[in-house]
Amino acid sequence: NAQATTLINRCLTGSIDAYGIVFDNSDRIDALCQLTSFEAEGSEGDAQTYSLTLESSGTITVTAV
Repeated sequence: NAQATTLINRCLTGSIDAYGIVFDNSDRIDALCQLTSFEAEGSEGDAQTYSLTLESSGTITVTAV
């Protein structure tokens, strides 16, 4: 899918991009990061699981709700 392709390209080029992670309780982490690894499991059209590694490149902002 297009989103996975975008993440793969970011990993291959080593770009620094803005990422936000939102937890079940609505707490949030935002940072500029480099995506250093990306894996996808599952077949297209079915449920897929993604695993990725982000390395921060500056300030990490934590917002607790």
